Amino acid sequence: MPKFPYPVYFYVPEWTYARYDGDTRPASGDEPWPGFTIGIHIWTTKTALYFTSVPNVHLTSTLPDHGVIIAHNDAGLRGHPNPDRVFFINVVADREAKAEADLNIVQNQVSLTAPNSLFIPHWTQHGITPRAPERGEELKTLSYKGNPQNLDSRFLSESFRTELKNLGIDFLVETDPATWSDYSYVDAFLAVRPGDVDLNTKPATKLQNCWEAGVIPLLGSEPAYEELRQGEYDFLLTPDPSDVIYALRRLRENPAEIGRFLTAGRQRRAAFNDDTILAAWRDMLERHAFPGLALKRHGSPVHQAWLYHRYPARLMAHNAISHVRIKAGAWKRRFL
Repeated sequence: MPKFPYPVYFYVPEWTYARYDGDTRPASGDEPWPGFTIGIHIWTTKTALYFTSVPNVHLTSTLPDHGVIIAHNDAGLRGHPNPDRVFFINVVADREAKAEADLNIVQNQVSLTAPNSLFIPHWTQHGITPRAPERGEELKTLSYKGNPQNLDSRFLSESFRTELKNLGIDFLVETDPATWSDYSYVDAFLAVRPGDVDLNTKPATKLQNCWEAGVIPLLGSEPAYEELRQGEYDFLLTPDPSDVIYALRRLRENPAEIGRFLTAGRQRRAAFNDDTILAAWRDMLERHAFPGLALKRHGSPVHQAWLYHRYPARLMAHNAISHVRIKAGAWKRRFL
């Protein structure tokens, strides 16, 4: 890729690497590095490494004094000492937007609460081993992959496991990160968060991973999932254990339904692959960050005031169009 008009710095403080001192730092966003299970490294380190073909994109632990600076909320950056020389982009994740930021990146549409916020999808998990094709319309294994505290405890009860066993279905609760990319033996995937979690801030990553893996998603009711729904076979809404049992029993009795869910997933996954999400990042830089930095550095005070008065309206239009295109499955190369 050619150079960008301004340098872009993904700022990741040195202390965030401390827990991985025994591991070689990744040279590519595709590596199975343990840090890529943590939000700050998924959003910033991984994204920076996907831009390695652009000469003036940098991953740094030293705060730059100019250019476009992208930092995760957990990096602790509160603005910049030289705000006229930088365009500061804050990755909100499931935290709060920062008023000091020129732009706040959010991970679902319902989080577009700040006037200077913009939605970019979370990366789909890289390196997924998909469900083995020979499993066909089998429905024998239900899996949860993730930290146990992120699964509603009602699904960990012995009574729930017993009901699944009576259906001939094994339930695997896989908490070891080494297993999180392997779906070869999985038929359906369960993801229902505890009731005390703020669901409005969460991304649709579990759903994207299911589509990529070729398994049937059984999900809780979350805004990020509902935003992506195009049809009844995109996922099953199962917020309660009884919903899961009912849905799985229905699928076992109607194997053709399994095929319809698998087909829908295959049709949806391309919209959330690495190339498409990287295009969304590049689009954000070209449409918002570079023009914004040019104005801050070279525009007259009157021009600056005019643009920043209109900037929230431009972002609102961008996000509205993006939302329509996501629902229609229309965005492939560009995000607006």
